[in-house]
Amino acid sequence: MVHGAPDWGITSGKKTTYQITDLGEFAVRLGSIVNYDRLGDVIFLDDFEASILKWDSFGFGTGASVALSTESAKNGAQALKITTGDAAGNLSWTWKYLPLPVPGKIGAEISFALGSDIQYIELQLQVYTGATQHRAAVRYRPQDDTLQYYSQSQSLETFATEVDLYENDLTYHTLKLVVDLENAEYVRCRLNEATYDLTDVGYYTADSTDTPHFELLILVRNNSAGNHYVYVDDVILTQNEP
Repeated sequence: MVHGAPDWGITSGKKTTYQITDLGEFAVRLGSIVNYDRLGDVIFLDDFEASILKWDSFGFGTGASVALSTESAKNGAQALKITTGDAAGNLSWTWKYLPLPVPGKIGAEISFALGSDIQYIELQLQVYTGATQHRAAVRYRPQDDTLQYYSQSQSLETFATEVDLYENDLTYHTLKLVVDLENAEYVRCRLNEATYDLTDVGYYTADSTDTPHFELLILVRNNSAGNHYVYVDDVILTQNEP
């Protein structure tokens, strides 16, 4: 016997309030950081509100650091501050080791606030299956307002130009990269209001016998001498992406 919603259920009208039929919207209204792109199923997230940093990190040069900071945040009270060394071209990065995700389409999302004179910020995914290494990455370059992906031939290919992001310690931009692990291809990249179709674009793979695991990396390189920085907040990893 077919049943519909009762007269007093979610389809009934109300005079002073509205019904919520989307549980994702319900979660966001309660403060979830998954509020930009709600596609996929969340398997990991970090809002950097804990008292300890649960990521590994490294940096070249004097003054390089990766640390929690209360100087800026997208949500909550703190974010991750990635500071480069003080020589031109110095690189700092942080990474998180995670178990191998189910093969399929996965997404990685970060929000970031740009300091001055950054050469690039890069979001990189590395997956080791026990037989193969997968490496996919998207890089934003403030110096020439471009987006690039890491190709099958280990080169950086520009796929978007005139991407001019406002540089301010409290203005956060959101970047999401989706890849297909089964076919070793990119799927799409989103940055703020724009979506870029990367269907059928392959990323780098190589033979590898490393123990199966997943690595999520965020890299920042400066463009000139000085301890330049980027704030990062609300990191989200998803699987079962469309």
